[in-house]
Amino acid sequence: MPQFLLKCICLLGLLALLSVGVRAQDSYTWSHRLANDTSPSLAVGPGGEIILVTAGLLDTLHVRKYAANGNLIWHVERAGAPSSVAPTVATDGSVFVMAEATSPEKSLLHFNVDGQFQSIYTGNFTGYAVNSGNVALVFGGSIASFVKDGAAFKSLPANFAWVSAVASGAMFMISYEIDAQDANYAAIYDGLGAAVWTYTTGTRSASHYNSLQRPAPSGDFFLERYEGGSDFDMLRRVSPTGQFLHNYPLPASFNPQSVAEYSDSGDLFVPLRRVVNWVNTYILRTYHPDGSYVDREGDDGYATWDTSSMKLLVSSQGMVTVDMAENENTGYGPTGRLMFRTIAGQPLFDAAVGGGPALAYPVIRIAQVGASAIFCSQGGSFGNTYVDIGRQDRLPNITSVTASKTTATAYDPIDVTVKVDAQAPAAGLKVLVYAGEGGESKLLTIPAGATEGKVTMSAPDVTSTHNVDFTARYCGLDRGVAKVNVAPYPVKVTNVTVSKSTIVAGNPIQVKVSWTGNAAGKSLLFTPSIPCQYKLPTLTAGMTSATFNVTPLAVTAKKTLSLSFKFHANQTATAVPVSVLPATVVSAAYPPVVMARTWFPLTVALD
Repeated sequence: MPQFLLKCICLLGLLALLSVGVRAQDSYTWSHRLANDTSPSLAVGPGGEIILVTAGLLDTLHVRKYAANGNLIWHVERAGAPSSVAPTVATDGSVFVMAEATSPEKSLLHFNVDGQFQSIYTGNFTGYAVNSGNVALVFGGSIASFVKDGAAFKSLPANFAWVSAVASGAMFMISYEIDAQDANYAAIYDGLGAAVWTYTTGTRSASHYNSLQRPAPSGDFFLERYEGGSDFDMLRRVSPTGQFLHNYPLPASFNPQSVAEYSDSGDLFVPLRRVVNWVNTYILRTYHPDGSYVDREGDDGYATWDTSSMKLLVSSQGMVTVDMAENENTGYGPTGRLMFRTIAGQPLFDAAVGGGPALAYPVIRIAQVGASAIFCSQGGSFGNTYVDIGRQDRLPNITSVTASKTTATAYDPIDVTVKVDAQAPAAGLKVLVYAGEGGESKLLTIPAGATEGKVTMSAPDVTSTHNVDFTARYCGLDRGVAKVNVAPYPVKVTNVTVSKSTIVAGNPIQVKVSWTGNAAGKSLLFTPSIPCQYKLPTLTAGMTSATFNVTPLAVTAKKTLSLSFKFHANQTATAVPVSVLPATVVSAAYPPVVMARTWFPLTVALD
């Protein structure tokens, strides 16, 4: 059998084994574990397809394409190793992957939509961007070249330095310096390598720097200009033709980590980071179309913003970011958290990604399809690594919590209904409902496909009439509250007294029970701890106490009789203990005494 065919069969067999490990909760929440792989990176295409690039054993590079439901579409293996730069899915669905070549060179591999190899370009570059026409701009150091079908057709001047680039549609934005000049520049080039706009952003001697962020869905570019921590730091929005559209002020010393635009509202979300004495401070700044903005710090109760890449994803359903779980010994941990938030920044839920023994530096990457997060993570230990890839849907959000009553008396049954904004997944949704005032808690389940669930609670015991919260806790956070005005139960036992604290079984005990409130029509609840004879009195209006007898039945050894009384099954009873002794009996060890008979002779005289 040809080696190539044998290799394909082995790969298919491996993938079949891996597919057994899929953890499916619904049709779009899944994960795969790839044994022995490392260095994962991913991208999501325009049709929701997922590209995962990993390094395998023996210096092999793996490129896998998954459908949105987690099914593997194709898998390509080549010699070499992937770079740390993420793959790119072009407009036509073809895939670009940057790989390590002979140091310091890199290779840019191009595969078509079916995974067939198209071309390779090798050169001394550190990054790339691809436009809508599959033209790649490779850059790094003093190099910037336009590449098509594996061949460079135009290079920018060799005296460029510190080049970086992003693509939007057919256009590229480049940030660069020129060695012979004390200046920084930004420029826009078309897909033929022609400059259509150039802008001088500052001087290097004055610590002026540029940085580029990913383009907006509208196609606009984002250019950051900062001056080493001054108050003139600015994020600028530039059209593909070079028009300045908007300036976004940045707080001093904070640098954008990414830019995410929510097109429905026009808001712009910018995670910011500042490093002072090795201490990171994070802010999520939301710019509104009217020029105003809101800052949320990482510890303000909204979220703990990403402590690694500050990757932020935004859709009409909310936002997603990722946070690393820290280990107190190494500062790093085996897992990360996908943190789902509303557009307003309120927490929805967290989902753990990764797992198992961690490498010193776990790798977690995220991308997005609609309201879901696509993630890949690296775990395991040296010599026993793995890569997880999966999709986590945004779970439905609670929209309302309602109670069947607005007023109630303590211990009354109350139906609490929880509604969500989307159908529950196949596993259903679990919501903890708990009552204030130390009341009970119950787990409510919203069944698969449903948008609401109901649970019956009891109004808690209260000492005065006031509102009580029935709270729905979901994914670790309180999501909604229904308020019910609860009044105390109308009658309550206050005292129990007895005529004797110790008694012999079979003899009556006089018991007096006192209470507050109107007991008319109600009954005392009494369940003795040992068998007794008793008759509870009939309670009428105006009574505040009742006296009656309780007779404990025979016992064979000393027992404690708990005389406890209450008016409602859920009340705490008021109790008094009485010691009950067994009745006295004649023991067989001491038989009755029989008096002995004495006979005396009788003499009769006869005359």
